[in-house]
Amino acid sequence: GEFTVCWDPLDGSSIVDNNWAVGTMIGVWPKSTGLIGATGRDQVTSIVALYGPRTTVLVALDDGTYEFTYGCSPDGSEEDSKKEYPWICSRHSIQISPTSKIFSPANMRAAQDLPGYKELIDFYMVN
Repeated sequence: GEFTVCWDPLDGSSIVDNNWAVGTMIGVWPKSTGLIGATGRDQVTSIVALYGPRTTVLVALDDGTYEFTYGCSPDGSEEDSKKEYPWICSRHSIQISPTSKIFSPANMRAAQDLPGYKELIDFYMVN
């Protein structure tokens, strides 16, 4: 194949019973890079789908990141039963501000058992 694909088909599955949004994450890397030792900057594309009261898919392409929303009309209102708009591009050219700090640790329970992981989380919480 030409690409290496990695995905989490149902991220957040441990919180489904709380009725929180869950999603699917997909990363695609070129065959030349592979996955071992690759970074997010090496990705060819990535896709994040969020399933909940509002179902959206974010797709990173060469010219920017786009959000597609399911079940809305082009003006963003709920789907009109007389006319179908299965997917619309609800946002385009999505960017994170260069001054933003984004930190989203996973598996916080592991910080209780792994001192090194807790130190890493503590470091990013203040830096």
